[in-house]
Amino acid sequence: MVEKALSFSTLSAWFQGLEPGAKGALGFVLLIIVLSVYAIRHWAKRREALLELMPRLGFVPIDEPPVDALVPNLMFHANGFESSPFPLQKRESLRRVPLAWRGHLGDYPVVVMDVSTHRQNVKVTNERDTAVPFNRTVLRCEVPAGSALPDLLIDERVLFKGQIRGQRSIGGVDHFGKHYYLFSDASEQALTPWISPPLQAALDRFRLWKLATHDGVVYLQRGSSREEPKEIDSFLREGGTLLNALLSAARS
Repeated sequence: MVEKALSFSTLSAWFQGLEPGAKGALGFVLLIIVLSVYAIRHWAKRREALLELMPRLGFVPIDEPPVDALVPNLMFHANGFESSPFPLQKRESLRRVPLAWRGHLGDYPVVVMDVSTHRQNVKVTNERDTAVPFNRTVLRCEVPAGSALPDLLIDERVLFKGQIRGQRSIGGVDHFGKHYYLFSDASEQALTPWISPPLQAALDRFRLWKLATHDGVVYLQRGSSREEPKEIDSFLREGGTLLNALLSAARS
């Protein structure tokens, strides 16, 4: 006990002798270490909980998920996809699917997956690049054969209502439920059948969702982080409602 007390006293005296700048740097490093350890433990517990929970919900894990087959380039960005003109050139240096499961929501086969991408925004004016990480739980569903679903993005942007650019008006509707906006390069004739009353009602009911379609596949994502195990049930319930509302147009 005496040795420990002396050791702590020595460390305390050494710390007190540091310059203020050095103290701040050391404190920052220690904070990063603590946060990193916490994050590692948190995501390990989350993984274990999901691996136990998802099979009980009827979902089968996918071993070594095929990233290129499941995840398109440049997910969830405004006004179209790679071919669309945009003031930022976007690159993704890394795409990963650490966890994925197959199952059904109603009549539709789906994949529930964690998606991690590192998106680099390169400004055409050669200003500073910005890195935009994307770590979300994504619901994926291939559209039934014969359904001509155009590429589109429906996104909630409640904090940026005064700065929305590129949104589309369909039948005089600029937004849905006063929160969601539509982005697409498709014609109004191609989009109108899919922006149905059931979909608008579902978007009015649920918040924080992004709904994208690309090459005949629907992608849905909620919030700004990966879903926690306690939230998966509501994620699947709300996502299933939105998916059914969107694809109801394919059955009509």
